[in-house]
Amino acid sequence: LHQTGKTVVNPSRFSAFALLLGVLCVSACSDGLRPVARGLEIEQARLLWESHDVEDYSVEVIRQCFCGWVGWVDITVRDGEVVSRKPVDRTVEDPQWLEYTPDIDTLFEILLDAQKQRAEIIDVEWDLIYGFPVRAYVDISTQMADEEQGFEVRNFRKQ
Repeated sequence: LHQTGKTVVNPSRFSAFALLLGVLCVSACSDGLRPVARGLEIEQARLLWESHDVEDYSVEVIRQCFCGWVGWVDITVRDGEVVSRKPVDRTVEDPQWLEYTPDIDTLFEILLDAQKQRAEIIDVEWDLIYGFPVRAYVDISTQMADEEQGFEVRNFRKQ
């Protein structure tokens, strides 16, 4: 992990930055490469993500659910819009399944929607540099079967 350049903190984002700095002090690295944390509020993490103004990036995402094909998908975003979704490690019989793999902005929408629905479980690990969800598990109701879903994000590359 390396960073170059100068970091400028927007004063309106200072409280989110201060909170993240505090969490960084007690967090651990999940994969040895990127610092992650639990316990952040979805809106705080989204503010951090938005403060970086990342419009162009690539990322690999896996959606774990009872919803069809499951596999890592390489997603490329340009000017804030998804321009491609490609399977990483195997062939997809029906390319339509790739469309159900969310980009980072859609991950935030899924988490916020779960919060509005008062999901019984919303468990998220956040990237402490950019604020996007690294791992998430959502279960709207523990009494219902097959509506829960999980996501993992890896290989984030800002363009």
